[in-house]
Amino acid sequence: MERISLGFRILKENLWLGWVALALNFFVYFIEVITKSLPLVPPGFHLKFAMPNGIPEMSSILQQPQIQGININFSSIALIISPFLVGGFLSAVYRLLDNKEIDKEIFIEDSKYFFLRLLSVNVIIFLLMLASMLLLIFPPLVIIAIIFFVYLTYFWQLALVKGDLEILEALNKGKTVFKNNLSQVLGQMFTVAIISAIVGVPLNIMGQSVIGYGLAIIIWSFVGIGLSISIISLYNDLSNEPEELNL
Repeated sequence: MERISLGFRILKENLWLGWVALALNFFVYFIEVITKSLPLVPPGFHLKFAMPNGIPEMSSILQQPQIQGININFSSIALIISPFLVGGFLSAVYRLLDNKEIDKEIFIEDSKYFFLRLLSVNVIIFLLMLASMLLLIFPPLVIIAIIFFVYLTYFWQLALVKGDLEILEALNKGKTVFKNNLSQVLGQMFTVAIISAIVGVPLNIMGQSVIGYGLAIIIWSFVGIGLSISIISLYNDLSNEPEELNL
């Protein structure tokens, strides 16, 4: 729980990080309300595990309505906006973890600097997720695909920003850190997943109405950021370890 405490301490000292998530999620929310495409949570009890490692989005914590097994999510506009903010957000967290200064100008510059690479990563992940839909006709393969997908991509964006790496370099670095520190990574992911599930129960009840959905955004934007920072701090420490320690 030490990293969880660290995550929320950094958030408490830098509340603007939560406002960044809030701005993104409310922007998507208003677009979806206006276009009448808000994916309200289906009635009933829902338990969902989230392991945010960037700016937490509502689809990660709220159960999405489904048609023929495919999630409805009309917030694809976030596919473009999110990479811009994520670059500045990750860079800001790394700076704060290293006790370096961060201000609005630095945030914007870092956002612009990493935008194209993070956008490319987002598009690739999105296409991989679409391709994975084909596995729904072979249910046993779905679990294997999810495990491999997480192993391959979980630290992808974190590695890219941390090391200022190219796309394929970041992919390799991220999965190497994941593999070489499996117990620590899985332990932190499990802790974050349990906390998110507990928080997510009332959020999924709130998300069954338009007003409640808006309130859920406020809560998850800040709680999700604190959990996300705990994951980022873990990667920050693991990636700084000498190579020989990871053999």
